[in-house]
Amino acid sequence: MCANDNTVNIKKPAYHHGDLRRVLMAEGMRLLAERDAESLSLREVARAAGVSATSIYRHFPDKGALMAALAREGLARLALAQRAASEAAGGGEAGF
Repeated sequence: MCANDNTVNIKKPAYHHGDLRRVLMAEGMRLLAERDAESLSLREVARAAGVSATSIYRHFPDKGALMAALAREGLARLALAQRAASEAAGGGEAGF
């Protein structure tokens, strides 16, 4: 609770241990769903993941590297969705 009022500050817990790259990728994808790539910053992704701004550089040397990884992940998800849709439609030519 804040000292001056009865409101409760609900803060995302800080990230500790585990697969930080996966968490950074998930937060990057989530943030990209809300805004364009140009306005996304590494600092914002790190903040969303609950880590320091410098922590992200252990996994991505710059914004371009993060964006490339997010693009690869997005294309992989698209391919899986297309494959699932094709199979649901009967596969082969019927899937087109």
